[in-house]
Amino acid sequence: MVDMAVKAMQRGSSEGTKLATTCWTAVIKCAEMSGAISQRAAALLNANVQSNNPAAFVPDGSEVIESQAAWDAIAPGCFVALLGPSYHSNPMSQDDEGRVLSHAMVSLGNGQMAGSNNGVIGFAGNWSMVELDERHTWQNGFLVYEGRAYRVLVRDIESQDKPSCIIM
Repeated sequence: MVDMAVKAMQRGSSEGTKLATTCWTAVIKCAEMSGAISQRAAALLNANVQSNNPAAFVPDGSEVIESQAAWDAIAPGCFVALLGPSYHSNPMSQDDEGRVLSHAMVSLGNGQMAGSNNGVIGFAGNWSMVELDERHTWQNGFLVYEGRAYRVLVRDIESQDKPSCIIM
């Protein structure tokens, strides 16, 4: 899956265009195009993932990332989800209840992620690589960017021994 994400970024052509939709549909499409998940699994994810239903993308039991070191250690090919506070709550809320799927990416390993519509965390809107920089901080286990606190969850979709894995 990582190879598909990198190729899409490098080419910026048909694969990049296919992937440059909403951030989570782009990640799902990347996983499908790479063969990491089946067409059926992609269809089920697309039918169920919504901003207000992040559990369809990162189910209960998904790994919680609480520091830069943990971010840097996310395995290549994993789905990465940033759950932000709902728009009606305090942007720095550290309450996990009512969080919405604000952004999704795929890990390339070593702290690098690929995704589309990356503006929510200060990067380009097209399918591109993202590395956190000095604008991003970690506070009490939350990733903070421009006054918004995000809970970061990871779903390993390629591991046979992970309960959150998508079975083809």
